[in-house]
Amino acid sequence: NVTSAEKAALTPATGDFVFDTDLLSLQRYDGGNWKTIAGYSPFGIADSEGSYTYYSTLTLAVAAVATGGTIEQFGNVVETGSDVISITKSLTLNMNGYTYTLDNVDGTHAFSVSGAAADLVKISNGIISRKNGTGRNMQYISTASTDVLDLTGTTLTNESNNNWLLVGLTGHVIGGTYLGTNGIALENSAVLSDFTYEGSGTIQLKSGAYATKGYVNSSNATYAVTLMDSATVVSFLEVKATVSVGIWSVGNIHKCNIEAVGYGVYSYGSDSKVTGTHAYSSGSLAFYLDAGQIINCEGYSDGNSALLIQGGATNGTMAKGCYFMSSAKYAIWIGNNGANVYDCYAECTL
Repeated sequence: NVTSAEKAALTPATGDFVFDTDLLSLQRYDGGNWKTIAGYSPFGIADSEGSYTYYSTLTLAVAAVATGGTIEQFGNVVETGSDVISITKSLTLNMNGYTYTLDNVDGTHAFSVSGAAADLVKISNGIISRKNGTGRNMQYISTASTDVLDLTGTTLTNESNNNWLLVGLTGHVIGGTYLGTNGIALENSAVLSDFTYEGSGTIQLKSGAYATKGYVNSSNATYAVTLMDSATVVSFLEVKATVSVGIWSVGNIHKCNIEAVGYGVYSYGSDSKVTGTHAYSSGSLAFYLDAGQIINCEGYSDGNSALLIQGGATNGTMAKGCYFMSSAKYAIWIGNNGANVYDCYAECTL
């Protein structure tokens, strides 16, 4: 792969091939000039001998590739129509460092992955961009818990008004870097792992969804991460909330590290539980436990109390084996209806 300028500086032999990234053109040197190869298109599928058949659109390439086969991208592509890339079988898309952009004003998703045959889909080494409109970068509707969508090495950017990624039913999304102004929605026992999220949206989990081994940096005005019901779980997340609350939860938070301007963790509901988690707030409470349990956690605050716990001792609201420190107010503040506090260390440096 070379630019036009780099191509001009070459000393080629007759028969040499290059891909000109400025012209999006596969070219062969005929001894005097670079000639465009007739029939070249930006997507290709190689046969067993390494010879490529080229396709002008990704839709055509997806239709042609065998189950479990590989499509390669050979240039940046911008689609402006209502063209959703519908993947209903297992395949690999190697983007080779290029970008696929869907730029239109309707609700079309850039990619949709669904169906029982799409049990292993890999999209790697590129950027998927959704501009304008209200469609998503990726909609993944899986049918089995063993289904995998692997986005390792892929960056998803979205300038529209919807989530980058909606994961429904079951299945596992691995990897992906998500950049922009919108969020990620996980539902129905779906799993998201090994991901990076930087933007102003929210990671939202509901109906038993699970997120693990991720980095979240959000400037959302309310929450960086939300757990919407008691069956949802997050673990081993690094969460940075630069405006407000790190994690709002009625579910389960395990071994996370949270830094926030607002509450580090706001845990609400008698079934909620926070374990092995470190939270720091520069402007508010490190932990706000309004019912539920907090066990073996550390909380630090420079803006308020390290822990506000309330909801009623008789309801099982409990802090146990924790460490709390505040430079601004109480280390532990027991609020309305009381709570149970066992084997905790509290220090106020005010």
